[in-house]
Amino acid sequence: MKKYLFWSIFTLILLFNYSLETKILEDIQHVSAMGYDYVDGDRMKGTAAAPFYPAGMDVKPLNSFFTAVGHTILDILQKQQMEAQRKLATDVCKIFD
Repeated sequence: MKKYLFWSIFTLILLFNYSLETKILEDIQHVSAMGYDYVDGDRMKGTAAAPFYPAGMDVKPLNSFFTAVGHTILDILQKQQMEAQRKLATDVCKIFD
């Protein structure tokens, strides 16, 4: 009985604390390509490509590239984020009607 109660409470906590971060396409730059190269023994060079949509109606996207060198992938992403004008998003883009 205690085991059932524990798992029920655990499941309820997981269900009610689960939330997805919504991202508005106009507020982010969605990374379309990412590449990594070794610079030396312990550093990598990362390059990210993301389209940039300037303000206005019916404008063509501009290609923007962000390059950084770091020890880890997270370090590279943080440095690339400092270069970007908007928040870089590297996850899957889903559009809901």
